[in-house]
Amino acid sequence: MPGNTLLLLVLLIVGALVSANGQQLPTRAPEDLIKQLKRGVLLKNKKLTSCELAPLDSGCSIVAASCLEYLPGTTELDMNFEYEVLLDDGIDGVSARYMVENINPHPYFSLKQLANNFAILQHNSGEPITWQNRIAPFSFYDWSTMVYSRAMITDVDNPDWLTSFNATIPTDSLTCVYLSGLYYMWYNDMTCSPSLTTPPTSSLSNCQIPMGVAYSIAHDTAFIVGPYSYSEVVGGNSFCSYSYQRSYYTAINNYMAYIVYVVGRTFLVGDEIYQVEMESYYPEYDMIYPEDPAENPMHPVRLTGDFYNNQTNVAAQEPAFFLAPPTPYDSSTTSNEASVEENTSFIDTPITSSSIEIESSHSQTHIKCPSATLVV
Repeated sequence: MPGNTLLLLVLLIVGALVSANGQQLPTRAPEDLIKQLKRGVLLKNKKLTSCELAPLDSGCSIVAASCLEYLPGTTELDMNFEYEVLLDDGIDGVSARYMVENINPHPYFSLKQLANNFAILQHNSGEPITWQNRIAPFSFYDWSTMVYSRAMITDVDNPDWLTSFNATIPTDSLTCVYLSGLYYMWYNDMTCSPSLTTPPTSSLSNCQIPMGVAYSIAHDTAFIVGPYSYSEVVGGNSFCSYSYQRSYYTAINNYMAYIVYVVGRTFLVGDEIYQVEMESYYPEYDMIYPEDPAENPMHPVRLTGDFYNNQTNVAAQEPAFFLAPPTPYDSSTTSNEASVEENTSFIDTPITSSSIEIESSHSQTHIKCPSATLVV
């Protein structure tokens, strides 16, 4: 009997460590695994932004292209802005701050639709490559756990790198699909999460904000999936007041051919070095928005960019980003509320604006604040 009991306990433990897709769940805390990777944030004109990086190696990082500044109505970078990367001491025990020397937004990045929303930042080019981060494998089936994190930095000169984490088992959420046509068409290039967190200080933002970077964990190893891209919000125009929302993250592994072509060196994808034949290169994954955003009956408002300095961001870029729907959603009118309610039967976990409790256990602060860059 004792032998049978021991065998049963072993089987139960093993079973608990296997997820629904057959992958082994991490036996160590996800935040401990992520801290073994190099993390970073973008500085704009020496100011801290909410835009987190997906550092690939000591000379290259990925950031959402919507975090950069452009000349009005164009995708031409505004050269009046200076960018730096702030990197933590993961991997090599050395933190660093570098000037960004070259910026390459994806050639088919769309300001209005946020398709292909990432840019390659090159920095520290005069030095040899001293470390590489692990990029998530190409198959979603290799991702047993998803972790979304936000760096809680307040002082760029003395960053403490406190971090907010939210770990989840991947699920197929209809809410993610219904709120974003781009995600519906290109779900293999993105991940989706309801996770929000409270900024480190109210001076940066009075609203809650999305997590900064998505990670996957498999076999007690952490991999970078990609940086935050945008959010879809219904029932409001900011994270201060809304009915429900979802945030989307770019999976950079599907863009590795373009990244390798631009940077001119190999990177670590999964446990293998990724290489590409330069002669066969093309900018893969040219997303095409499936329909006019105004066709979405939910009339979601799209938020993106820097949530810490959003007043400047809106003033500089709102004309390029904003697309007004024919009938804007107004949460104060009964008719619109009824219209939205008719289309919310699919919502997996409805969040009400009167008493919002975010999955990361932070309470929503109901304070009117400037919204980030908007796209409807």
